Amino acid sequence: MKPNNSPTCTFNVTIGIIAFFFLLSACGHRQQSTVSLDLPPAATKAGIGLIHFNTDHSILLYRNPTDSLPFDSLQFVVEQRGSNRGQCKFVTQQLKENLQPYIMDAGDSFENGEKHRQMGLIHFAPQLTFRVSEKLKDGVFIIVNEHKNETCFVKLNPDNDYTIGKDKDAIFFDPNFPDTNIDNWYLFETWPQAITRAFIIQVPDATHAYSKPDGDLINFQNMGSALFNADSVYKDWVHISNQMYVSEGEKAIDAWVKWIENDSIKVLVTLNGGYE
Repeated sequence: MKPNNSPTCTFNVTIGIIAFFFLLSACGHRQQSTVSLDLPPAATKAGIGLIHFNTDHSILLYRNPTDSLPFDSLQFVVEQRGSNRGQCKFVTQQLKENLQPYIMDAGDSFENGEKHRQMGLIHFAPQLTFRVSEKLKDGVFIIVNEHKNETCFVKLNPDNDYTIGKDKDAIFFDPNFPDTNIDNWYLFETWPQAITRAFIIQVPDATHAYSKPDGDLINFQNMGSALFNADSVYKDWVHISNQMYVSEGEKAIDAWVKWIENDSIKVLVTLNGGYE
């Protein structure tokens, strides 16, 4: 019996070979995408504070402080085409969708930035802020995924500290208007520092308010809908007031509340003029 060398037979064999390699490739891709990065969990869910980075320079990411080589890097690429042209794109090779920090904002596109300027606003810059789980002498453990509570280590050059030459208890910081000549700056701030400099503080409606830390309970209506400023922190307590936001004749709320409890931040912090 003669072998079948018809074009149809050859075509079917070719398609079969292509399909085999496609399935093999897809299987390998699925296996690769499900490989765990095995990142260490955060020592604390609340964290000890926040760290803000300049998005003009890449960030090397390490699993541990003793590692000599990073497992990944975070690159900042400016979109060149389409409606997002001008926005910042956050690019990693390993983390990919697992990159879920405290704040990650691409900033304005060229088009939206121009619209904002015409409205009397500004072209909003990109923002990148991580919750800090632990701070060491040569760097910080950042919570790189807020949902999974996973961390990685970033080595810091102390010469790039935004606070150099500044009063650390009275720092002005806004990524739209960085007040520094340091090119590759970073800013670490503790939770008390972030809370007291915040543009707005909000609390859940069921928040218990007190006359002083561990003092008498005070009843206020609709605390959850009020906007506050914080002026002082004492241990786990923060003093808040909505005096700046009340209408004439309306009674202001002036009280102490817990800003942290059971390893959880109890106040909603809006930073940087509310731009984020």
